[in-house]
Amino acid sequence: MFVIAVSRRPDLSYCPLFHFVLPFNSFQPFVMDVNAYTVGAATLAAFGVYIATRPGPKPVHQPIDVHCQTVEVDAKEHIRRNASSPGKLLSYHDYHIKTLYEGFHHGIKQAGDSNCLGTRTGNGPFVWESYNQVGQRLTNFGSGLVHHGAKAQSYIGIYSQNRAEWVIAEQACNAYSLITVPLYDTLGAETAEFIVDQAQIRTIICDPPKLALLLDSAPRMKTLKEIVKMGSVSDKERADFKAVGVALLSFAEIEAEGAAKPVPHRPPSPEDVATICYTSGTTGNPKGAMLTHGNFVTDFRCLDRFLALNKDDVYLSYLPLAHMFERIVQSGLWPAGAQIGFFRGDVKLLVEDIAALRPTIFCSVPRLLNRIYDKVVGTVTQAGGVKKFLFDQALASKSAELAQGICRRDSIWDKLVFKKVQATLGGRVRVVATGAAPIGGNVLTFLRAALGCPVFEGYGQTESSAASTTTVPGDFSVGHVGAPLPCNEIKLADVPDMNYFSKDNRGEICFRGANVFRGYLNDKAKTDEALDSEGWLHSGDIGEWDAERPGCASLIARSISFKLGPGRVHCSRED
Repeated sequence: MFVIAVSRRPDLSYCPLFHFVLPFNSFQPFVMDVNAYTVGAATLAAFGVYIATRPGPKPVHQPIDVHCQTVEVDAKEHIRRNASSPGKLLSYHDYHIKTLYEGFHHGIKQAGDSNCLGTRTGNGPFVWESYNQVGQRLTNFGSGLVHHGAKAQSYIGIYSQNRAEWVIAEQACNAYSLITVPLYDTLGAETAEFIVDQAQIRTIICDPPKLALLLDSAPRMKTLKEIVKMGSVSDKERADFKAVGVALLSFAEIEAEGAAKPVPHRPPSPEDVATICYTSGTTGNPKGAMLTHGNFVTDFRCLDRFLALNKDDVYLSYLPLAHMFERIVQSGLWPAGAQIGFFRGDVKLLVEDIAALRPTIFCSVPRLLNRIYDKVVGTVTQAGGVKKFLFDQALASKSAELAQGICRRDSIWDKLVFKKVQATLGGRVRVVATGAAPIGGNVLTFLRAALGCPVFEGYGQTESSAASTTTVPGDFSVGHVGAPLPCNEIKLADVPDMNYFSKDNRGEICFRGANVFRGYLNDKAKTDEALDSEGWLHSGDIGEWDAERPGCASLIARSISFKLGPGRVHCSRED
């Protein structure tokens, strides 16, 4: 007798060990008489021809040659630009949307009554406000601010965790040419007081937890006249602030006043300052980076060339809105008409919020992604045996596909091994982006294989609108932070004290382009340190161009050493 095992699973071309891997019930054994050997052999031969000749998975489209991602445009100073736009740096001039105001209102036209802002309380589902509803609320709130004395280019403080009112306040400021000044807890009370004094902030919009902090600092905030609380205001709270000479109103009260007497929008120009984003230094007072509407639009437009954001995208907002990483991501989502839901404010509940929202775009910092990696690898290692064997085979197989430019989540390994990993982020994430700190190459490869989607790594700083380089679709190599964005060029400046010289393709990373900030608020000395007379922003980071992929940048260390490569930046630290 002759026994043949036929698999029910059609995708075996990437599963050479399928006889040992697939569940037993995947097979249907049947018995043939030895006289039927010829028929069985023919059947197996036909099956083999099918497997060998059927189309395999296609590599991810590469917008530029991943082996040469930049072009040197100045041999003397070794200035490099993105290979997709070597002749001209892109800016907001090349985009029909030129301000944050235009970006959000383009989203209103795109999405209308579709979901815009989602809020979740308790264990219930996300409750959504539509783009049209948010558009009306921002007009009401902005009109209310104008009635309370806000004039064009006035500074408005926002001191709150991520929530819908944060965005409504920000978009109201954009509609009436007001300048947002985010505050955040880690700065400390003294620093917050310094910011309010330097920016001459008259109005602060805050969430309930920040109210007590502001009450304590209010006597030392000489310019502060009004606080707008997100949520209801008690008589006692109102009386407490009145005692220190500050008026306290609720967010709803400002909206109601504006709704009763609406004021026509006063849109900003691209060159108007949109926000003052303070960066905390290791010593001394923080510096307020002045970023224009044109800076924002230029940066997110270049990023969206790779992300292709659309109306069906869903995003979970949990990274601090006081930082530029989250701000630039959201600025790119609004024109697409995408949906943004807010976490409940407790990182311990983040996994539950992800499961409830099921995002398609997920942005994170290496710390969280490292935890995902450590948990999965730790669990598999502890289990050992067949479970670890399958995991190792799955990771090896999908890593091999990544080396061929293939990134997918419909392989047999996704069904057998990585499905649970993908479920931790909701099961439908199509893009992951990370930055703000280096991430290990082993973690990046694992995430790309396990999640089955591109994981982009970027590098930049507040002063360059968050991102200045990013890895590109189809490049799944590790150890770098990608090529310069098409909107900025990069050169490496000599650092003799550290023995780094641009002739050796090493030096301080410098940026120049339409995403570079205007300077620091009321601090010419610090501005002159950061921006030279030719418009170059000196990052303070040391980089090296990658010899394997010319034009990629590699970070050697933050303010110590950074490594750049052929078209991309590599991340490794030399302390």
